[in-house]
Amino acid sequence: MSHRRGTGHVYASQFLSDDEAAANLRRYLGPAAAELEPRLIKYQTGYRERFWQGNCVAIGLSAGFVEPLEATAIMLVEVSARYVAENLPADQSLMPLVAKRFNTQMRYRWQRIIDFLKLHYMLTKRTEPYWQAHLDVETWPESLQEDLAVWRYRGPAVSDFQGPLELFPAASYQYVMYGMGFKPDFFPSGPSLPATGAGGANPAAQSATDPTIAAKPAIESRISAALAGAREYDMSRFLTPQQLAAQRLGLVPDAGLVYAARAHLLPLTVADVSSMVCDFPVLVSRNSEDGTLMLSALCSFVPGHNLLADAQGWQAVYRPLALQAYPCYCLLQDGQRQFVFAADPQVLQPAAMPLFADDGAADAAAQRLMHNAQELYDQERRTYLSLQQLQALKLLRPIELQVQPEQGELQRIRGLMTIDEDQLHSVDATTLKTLQQTGSLQLAQSLLNSLLQLNRLIQRHNQHAALGQPGFRRIQQLKIEIDRDSGFL
Repeated sequence: MSHRRGTGHVYASQFLSDDEAAANLRRYLGPAAAELEPRLIKYQTGYRERFWQGNCVAIGLSAGFVEPLEATAIMLVEVSARYVAENLPADQSLMPLVAKRFNTQMRYRWQRIIDFLKLHYMLTKRTEPYWQAHLDVETWPESLQEDLAVWRYRGPAVSDFQGPLELFPAASYQYVMYGMGFKPDFFPSGPSLPATGAGGANPAAQSATDPTIAAKPAIESRISAALAGAREYDMSRFLTPQQLAAQRLGLVPDAGLVYAARAHLLPLTVADVSSMVCDFPVLVSRNSEDGTLMLSALCSFVPGHNLLADAQGWQAVYRPLALQAYPCYCLLQDGQRQFVFAADPQVLQPAAMPLFADDGAADAAAQRLMHNAQELYDQERRTYLSLQQLQALKLLRPIELQVQPEQGELQRIRGLMTIDEDQLHSVDATTLKTLQQTGSLQLAQSLLNSLLQLNRLIQRHNQHAALGQPGFRRIQQLKIEIDRDSGFL
């Protein structure tokens, strides 16, 4: 009804009285509440043990009710009605069997809804007693506790969910978790790899993953070379904190967005991937300067444009570390870590409050940037090791994106790699376990899952084309082909 609207206040009576709730609602409505009398609606949460009994099926509110804000009841009405319509047996003797299957599926769906809803509450950072009560692990469903134990070291993956029975897929969990600040650690600290030796492990896997190798100077120097530790830098591209202080340069608002808006490929680390796959296809490319493997989010088919960075801000769920740190970088020079800043006039400009004072003291913004740059440096090293492992096992496959616009010539995007799924399925159990322990298996799964975001990228591209933006032509078709002539590997 367009001429009226309903307004309510959902609360837990254990933490708020009816009178307090009514007062809160009146304050929210303001003068409009003077002539209104609130109606108290009490409900008890839960769901039935059996939804289909004999010739009666409980659907909608008669089946259960757990929370009024997510509106899951509407979805369950449709799911239940469709099941009954498609499976109502012609022979009455089959009724108990169909009912048993329906009850099993619906119990699972209701429990998964509770898991998903509880996730919204137990990740809270609010301090009120009601919200703090949700932090009590005893109130968490056992199934959610198990999921979170796994997801602390990798994000939710498609393999964690039972296909068509799931009302909320992995992406839904990712949106909630990463939006509320949950960050999985792909590489937990402490010992993680067993020594490989006589167990028959794949030699390529051993050379790529043996923890004793990582400490050897040869490998260490190669990592350092790949991550800027042993190569000469053109320091004219950077400014030191002393130079920033002398020029009294400050940071423009949202410097990371300025950087992102002109990048069709964004560099990522393993710590970013599980969050970024909600919005971007994530691929493997090579650093244009030294040829080392790197993770990249494909943000546009048009160079110099980013489809998720516009005048309204950053449109993705998560900001990768590269954006959080920009324009600050942590470099290894003469064995010492050094912070420098990209000499980017679009983000570093004269300011009344510069990033660094004359005595070298960093303001809060500079301290935050340096902290993020330090984290970026550490995660880049982990990324290097993980990609080296995948490469050693021949799990990376060069691909070519063939973009066919409705008008114009075929566009070929080369220089990219993704996971060779056939090769991944063929690895032996020992190698698979090693990949899982290092986090590389989860990384591989995330890279494969992220390819689904190519469809979303096309939709965004075509929206820009419909607005007549320069450089954007409506895409009719996109193909992913194996790039056999790349010489990439």
